[in-house]
Amino acid sequence: MKKYRKRSYLATGMQLSLENQAEVVELMGEGASPYGVNCIMFRDDIGIQTVHIGDFVVRGENGVVKSYAPASFHAKYEEVNESD
Repeated sequence: MKKYRKRSYLATGMQLSLENQAEVVELMGEGASPYGVNCIMFRDDIGIQTVHIGDFVVRGENGVVKSYAPASFHAKYEEVNESD
C-alpha cells in the first residue's frame, strides 16, 4: 500500500481496481461493502458514498476515510516515500 501526503498530514490510500476491491474495503473498515462488481459503498460524515473503479480512497491519521476522483486526488495529495 502506498503512502500519500496531503498538506501537513500523512494518509494511507489506494486506487480502486477490479483486482483490489477486498483490500480497499479492508482499508475503509466498518461500514464499507462491495456493491456490484465495480463499486464500494460506505457511510461517511456526509452520508452514503460510492467509490467507483479508478477512484482513490484514503484514510487520514485521524481515521477518517474519504474518496476522491483521480483528478481531485492528484490535486490534493502527493506520494511520499516510506523514509519521509
